[in-house]
Amino acid sequence: RGHAVFTEPRHSQLVQTFMLMNPDLARRMRLKFFPDHIIQFYIDVVRQTVELRQREHIKRNDFMDLLIGLKAEDERLALNSDGIDLSHGLTLNQMVSQAFVFFVAGFDTSSTTMSLCLYELALNETIQKKVRAEIERVLNAHNNQLTYEALNEMQNLDQAVDGE
Repeated sequence: RGHAVFTEPRHSQLVQTFMLMNPDLARRMRLKFFPDHIIQFYIDVVRQTVELRQREHIKRNDFMDLLIGLKAEDERLALNSDGIDLSHGLTLNQMVSQAFVFFVAGFDTSSTTMSLCLYELALNETIQKKVRAEIERVLNAHNNQLTYEALNEMQNLDQAVDGE
C-alpha cells in the first residue's frame, strides 16, 4: 500500500495544485488527496497497532510509542507550542496523520538507502555472505519470523545498511 500513495493520485495535477494553493477552500469542498481505500488502510493499521500495544502492554521505543504516549497524556498537557489543544491527548485521526507523514517522509530515503546497500553488497561478496549467514541464523532462532526483535539482533545487517 505504501507504493499506492505515490502512484494512485485521486485528482489531476491541476486539481492537486489547486488543493495545495487553497487548502481552506479545498477542505470546504471536501477534496481529498488520496483515495478512500488508502486512507482507510492507514486508519486501520494505526488503530489496530495502538489497540494491540495497549492491550498486550507492548513497548518498542519507536515512533508509535511516542504517539501512544501523547494519546495517554490526558491531564499533563493543555496546549503545545503550536496552540493545539492536547488536554485530551491525540485523537486517532491525529495519530494517523502523524504516522502517515512519518511514513511518507521516510519512504524515498529508505528505498534509496536499501538500493544503495544492495548495490554495495552485490559488489562485496564477502560481506554479502556474512550478512546472509546472519539473517539465516537469526531467522532460524525466531521460527523464520521477521520480527522487530529479530531485526534488532542483526548487527551485520545494521552495519551494512549504515555503510560501516
